[in-house]
Amino acid sequence: MSGQNYTAAVLQRKLWARSNIGAVFINRQATNYNENDTTNSTTAFNRVIGTDFNFATLDDKWGAKVYFDGSFDPVTKKNALAHGAYLGYSSRHWTLNYFHNYVGEGYNAEVGFVPRTGTFSTGSFESNYIIYPETEAIVTIKPGFNAFFTFIPDGSLADTQTDINLLLSFNNTSELKAAVKQNFTYLFDDFDPTHSDEGVPLPAGSEYTWYSGELGFKSDGRKPFSYEIAGQYGNFYNGEKLSFISNLGYKFRPFGSFFVSAIYNDVQLPEPYASLSFWLIGPRLDVTFTNSLFLTTFVQYNEQADNVNINARFQWRFAPVSDLFIVYTDNYFPADFKVKNRAIVVKLSYWLNI
Repeated sequence: MSGQNYTAAVLQRKLWARSNIGAVFINRQATNYNENDTTNSTTAFNRVIGTDFNFATLDDKWGAKVYFDGSFDPVTKKNALAHGAYLGYSSRHWTLNYFHNYVGEGYNAEVGFVPRTGTFSTGSFESNYIIYPETEAIVTIKPGFNAFFTFIPDGSLADTQTDINLLLSFNNTSELKAAVKQNFTYLFDDFDPTHSDEGVPLPAGSEYTWYSGELGFKSDGRKPFSYEIAGQYGNFYNGEKLSFISNLGYKFRPFGSFFVSAIYNDVQLPEPYASLSFWLIGPRLDVTFTNSLFLTTFVQYNEQADNVNINARFQWRFAPVSDLFIVYTDNYFPADFKVKNRAIVVKLSYWLNI
């Protein structure tokens, strides 16, 4: 088995007051590589060369970014490139953002993470108009529009998500939000939206468009007791879905805080497809013993996965930017609390000033 050498180099030059242009080179080079060795899981080398341009105006109203990357390895591939662009505008009354990226079918960045190749995605288009009403209770009113599109290489539409929303921000920092959403998806493979084994999956090659509405409220987070609630109802693939989310929290300053989150989903699909309803419930406790000793504990009940998870993390900051972490995790069956698996992890980090 051959060894691997890794190299990363970055150059950047400032342009004007708040802009710059840069270049990056990433290299993975195998040592003592034998192309006849069938146990090799990598090629002899993999390289990525890229450039990017970042732009911002002095008044911070306009911002933009463009990048181009190309990958190289012994196997010649078509469209071994990636590029993206961002453009944003922000003023007292408007915020506008646009982003897209393209990842070619042959793009292969082995020293990194490429989630999906062969797509062209307008990652998001976001627009908000900000109104400042002459009232004491409401600080801003923000009507907005968001859109997300994904295309495959032949130009066909794979997924879309659009929504029209309204956000009211109150003087006490609480918020009220409402939205109407439209979703479209094309299934490349058989898919069960309920992730269960009880029903027939939706067939590959089918496409679905559905609409839903959402309403949520978040209370004043500065108070010891705070809460957040939201509900969503509408179509879901070829059926219907009802969702409810709540977060309750209490801060017992200066010693810590306690939060409980609960999520309920009810998915109803027509026969012969599966339907189900399930809860996710998760308390969290944060305790500050001293300025250097902390404890965080999570408990989560997942009705769909038939699992109870307990995760406890102890942190000791024994020096500046230096910590000892001890993490204990357990997974149980909720009916009889029979252990599925458990683990304990110890991590030590120390900051050296050289």
